Amino acid sequence: MSESEITQLRTMQEVLEHIQQKFPGWIVNMYDGYSNDYTELNENWKKVCDIFKAQPQRIILVENLKDDEHFSFAELLTQSGFVVRTVHEFGSCPVCNKVIPNLNIYNKLKELKKQIPHEWSNKCIDCS
Repeated sequence: MSESEITQLRTMQEVLEHIQQKFPGWIVNMYDGYSNDYTELNENWKKVCDIFKAQPQRIILVENLKDDEHFSFAELLTQSGFVVRTVHEFGSCPVCNKVIPNLNIYNKLKELKKQIPHEWSNKCIDCS
């Protein structure tokens, strides 16, 4: 399907279904938001949505971003209010199902002096 054909899809649900058909298993899961422990990630999501005049939708964790088509779909989804991240960077709290960075991303955020929990955990502070 070409880019012009993608624009003919009427709803975001049709776009997601097309992605699932074209790349089975690429979308691993979808979540409602980042953990409250990472407020800056939620704020950045809202800023990106403001740029594209979109409403925040969901966070989509994908298997990888290895080729141009993956990046094209990720860009389309981002412009529509989604966040697209890989499962190699993010996971989810097993209690509340909010998205949490893995230890490597946590350490990068810490190096950048972002406001994050003092220690990494696979659970939100409130869920521990």
